[in-house]
Amino acid sequence: MVRLDEQTQAARREHILNSAEQCFTRQGFHQTSVQDICREAGISAGAFYVYFPSKEALITGLCEREKHQLYDQLVFLGEAPDFMQALATMADTYCLQQSHEKLRLQVEINAEALRNPAVCSTVNSIDKFVLDGFEQLVRKARDEGRIKPADDPAIIARILSLIGDGIFWQRALNKDFNAAEILPTILSMISCLINPAGTASSDTYDTRAVNSEGDHESTESKS
Repeated sequence: MVRLDEQTQAARREHILNSAEQCFTRQGFHQTSVQDICREAGISAGAFYVYFPSKEALITGLCEREKHQLYDQLVFLGEAPDFMQALATMADTYCLQQSHEKLRLQVEINAEALRNPAVCSTVNSIDKFVLDGFEQLVRKARDEGRIKPADDPAIIARILSLIGDGIFWQRALNKDFNAAEILPTILSMISCLINPAGTASSDTYDTRAVNSEGDHESTESKS
């Protein structure tokens, strides 16, 4: 048997994940079979099991992929000279630009986490990663004098996570919900909470939607 190089293996694994994502979004987790995913990916069941031992492993793979993408965003936020503007850019990416297909997939994963201990463990680990990441960022920015938070970094991290989750679920469940309309006010509230150095408390961070398909731009305006 020919052994594939690591790059080819990674590409095939990514292809299977993409196919699973499409199937889960279209049909739901329980209504999707391994055979469905194999048909979508154009591979045999044998090839599928080389990369993933189960459907649950696919969810782990999808969550880990999101985790790596989020890590890049957290690094960007941690190194940005303007903490609030970087946070506004991150909010634009995760609160406005996420497609409804991606939102539906996350709803499927979270619903499965309520019933499946293995999936629940994966989801909880991602949530912990997000909380720890935000806490470290807030603590680092505070220690560097870039912000003067009104509360403990762990509390602020929890608040940021809850706000993000709230916007996510509203977008997922209510197509009429306009996140772009309220996001500038939310960012202004967060600015008051973390008190960025060198900015006035009345500063507003305006994220304007360009169109309903998810293309947005983030701008900062001083009032």
